[in-house]
Amino acid sequence: MLATVGAIGASAVLLLVLYRRTLVSRLDQAPAVRRGFVWSMVARLRPGLDRLDRMGSARVLGPAVLASAIVWMASALVNYLVIAAVGIDVPPLAAFVTLAVLQLGTAVPSAPGKIGVYEYLCVLALAPFGVGRAAAVGFGVTLHLVAYAPPLLVGGVLAARWLGELRRGGALCGDTPE
Repeated sequence: MLATVGAIGASAVLLLVLYRRTLVSRLDQAPAVRRGFVWSMVARLRPGLDRLDRMGSARVLGPAVLASAIVWMASALVNYLVIAAVGIDVPPLAAFVTLAVLQLGTAVPSAPGKIGVYEYLCVLALAPFGVGRAAAVGFGVTLHLVAYAPPLLVGGVLAARWLGELRRGGALCGDTPE
């Protein structure tokens, strides 16, 4: 199901990239009377559609697709390694399903840090593979830490360093150079 939805979405984007000029020119030629909702949406999206010209080039599209595939494979590999590390025995497909469910489920705004939502999505993603709630929550907490702790730690260190430099330079409000 996920592969089908992904293939349909990718096909729609590819068609939009390939036939963007035809779509825009036909909409531009439509009589003003027939310019309804669809035309107004395309007019609003036109700056973005104009930038899709570059995506029609194999020189740009090829590396973008390759980089995207590498990122998705690496993310699925991390999921699988964490699943194995917490002692859950499932096929590698579970790592991809979990990745897809987490990407879709965490796109919706939720609690800060997605605490609770992330773990619940892991329970939902692993349930079809026969994984119990306790094991899935354990996996979810571990994966959440693996995914979010390194960027938070690095970001915190860099932010503290940057604020220190700003303070020494007198760039913060109310500060005077020493």
